[in-house]
Amino acid sequence: MIGKSLASLLAGEVSDRDLPAAWLTPLLNEPSVIEDLARSRRPALLVGGEADPTWHPDAMPRGREMDVLELPGADHTLEVPGDPVTSLAGLARMTEAIMRFAERI
Repeated sequence: MIGKSLASLLAGEVSDRDLPAAWLTPLLNEPSVIEDLARSRRPALLVGGEADPTWHPDAMPRGREMDVLELPGADHTLEVPGDPVTSLAGLARMTEAIMRFAERI
């Protein structure tokens, strides 16, 4: 499962179905999303930008099989405003992380 932003509101359904998931800009400012992601027993990848107001990776319990990729300066669209080169580099890092995640699962 790969979901962006609003799809993270369905993290409970994904956890109930015991599916691995890559979450792009999950809403980590929503307690229910954090709880649902934390109870998953399957591998997960969280990708977010440090300039995204909904990105709070420290709220997530670490351990098990949860990988986190934080893109410096990126906003909720995973872009660095005014800097297309850095934005593209972030997109490349995210793509590589998703590929490694897919190979792992």
